[in-house]
Amino acid sequence: MNKIINCLFSTLLIMGFSVAGLCQSYQYSNVASSVGIDHTYILNNSGGGSSFYDFDMDGNDDITLATGEGELIHFYKNIGSGFEKVDLGITNIAKAKSVIWVDYDNDGDKDFYVAEFDGYNKLYKNDGLMNFTDETISSGLPVDSVRSFGAIWGDYNRDGHLDLYYTARNSGASSTGHKNRLFKNNGDGTFEERTYYTHADDTGKLPFCSAFFDYNKDNWPDIYIANDRDKGNTLLMNDTGIFEDVSEACNADLEIDAMNVAIGDIDNNGLQDIYITNTPSGSALLTCNTDSNTYTFEEEAGDRGVGFYGIGWGANFLDANNDGWQDLYVSGMLIGSDVISSKLYINDQSGFFDPATEGLVGDTVRSFTNAIGDWNNDGVADIVVNNSEYFNSQLWSSSGGENNWIKIGLQGVLSNRDAIGTSVELFYENGYQYHYTHCGIGFMGQNSSNLLIGLGGVSQIDSIKLLWPTGHIDIMYDIPSNQKITLVEGFFTNGDIYVDPLISTSTINLHRSQDLSIYPNPAINQVTIDIVEEDFSWRTFDLIGNEIDHGKSQTINTEYYKTGTYILSVKTKSGTQSKLFQKY
Repeated sequence: MNKIINCLFSTLLIMGFSVAGLCQSYQYSNVASSVGIDHTYILNNSGGGSSFYDFDMDGNDDITLATGEGELIHFYKNIGSGFEKVDLGITNIAKAKSVIWVDYDNDGDKDFYVAEFDGYNKLYKNDGLMNFTDETISSGLPVDSVRSFGAIWGDYNRDGHLDLYYTARNSGASSTGHKNRLFKNNGDGTFEERTYYTHADDTGKLPFCSAFFDYNKDNWPDIYIANDRDKGNTLLMNDTGIFEDVSEACNADLEIDAMNVAIGDIDNNGLQDIYITNTPSGSALLTCNTDSNTYTFEEEAGDRGVGFYGIGWGANFLDANNDGWQDLYVSGMLIGSDVISSKLYINDQSGFFDPATEGLVGDTVRSFTNAIGDWNNDGVADIVVNNSEYFNSQLWSSSGGENNWIKIGLQGVLSNRDAIGTSVELFYENGYQYHYTHCGIGFMGQNSSNLLIGLGGVSQIDSIKLLWPTGHIDIMYDIPSNQKITLVEGFFTNGDIYVDPLISTSTINLHRSQDLSIYPNPAINQVTIDIVEEDFSWRTFDLIGNEIDHGKSQTINTEYYKTGTYILSVKTKSGTQSKLFQKY
């Protein structure tokens, strides 16, 4: 089991590096066929989505690839040495676009959402045993036919439940049907449309994809939308749950054939930049700047070396060489080595880029979407690419390198369990990094739930600071590199979680931490679990994530535990809760 630090914490994370000569690039090779991935997206139509996400929660990043009409979606379980195609009983055979894993009901397992083209988008609930039922109708989500590409999940009102936002193109001639739709998660398995109430529709444009992010750092998730055919991209600022179009005011209203939205901090200044793919006239890089709490963007793709100038679709930021700076991978649809196809750009450690001079040999096919994960758990980012017929999809596996890294998983308690919308800062000697968690990013993509963070020559991070959606802050100090950690909200504050007063306490899911109690605490030889639900199981961990014990009884024998602090994780049908206890 990977190290799990089930913590609730807030802090500043700064990742950095200052050691010269540790910025070498890594050789990538396509291992798809050798590890069991056999897939292509038939019938083209702008391709299908890619997910590089651990859907069965066994610690290995799995792969999900959308398929065309008449074919089941491909689910590839990561078995460590490769992938095994599995049947999850999800019988969707429509033209699938975004394929997203999400814990929408906060019960500790991963549910599945698929956006469709000329069909209706579907939500499948996981019963905890990887059995799925179509809950679209019962949850109150619409079943009208749409031409949907991008779907994303985020907690726009910060009530502890992930909400759904997706693009919807009208199949008819009228542009008035083109809009985005926002569905508020009620926390009881149902959704309520809040598109017009929140001013999130962006009607009349040609939307492809969008992304939640926090451009002005007020902890309210904003939305950026890529619109096709020179309709003008849109930046929606979130003002305590109501959106305002600030595209023009922030200089973010690009008029291009925009396809994707990739978010990353390219110059490690703590501000989120946006990369948008385009036709050969040039892709766009909007760098964020601030002056007296006013945030604006400047288009600098050409100047910074990432104009691309092909027909770009999916793009993602990643640290390909683990030097502590965000690189960029772009998927293109042109075929051949004599045209501009897909490209990997390496950050020169100042926010400017050069094309990679090695790796990705043969990356010259018709590609639309990609996603980032770490299939072999070596701490280096790998890339899965969903290719259209007649080309097999690719898994670009890195050969690794000497640079250090850390992999961070997050678990919300009063925040949504997937911790989507959490800001993570790393501080270390002569370095700093800022990251933000997403559920759906790029062009119909979903990256690993773990943040894959390169550290260059840094062997220990001074501190990691987490700002959770609730407003709670956890800070962790002196973290060694080259390990996977999982951090739980409130861990470093003894389970006490601050909630921003701007959030309605009537909607935050407070019961998730309040219906579990343990005694005595501190313990000597025994801990008793007091919980409303009778059917439960538990596990205990030390503070560096090693599992100590597990069971199903109401009492825990702590006689042989060493003196110290432990984490108790209790799983019921309603979800998983965590508590700290001490052993004397």
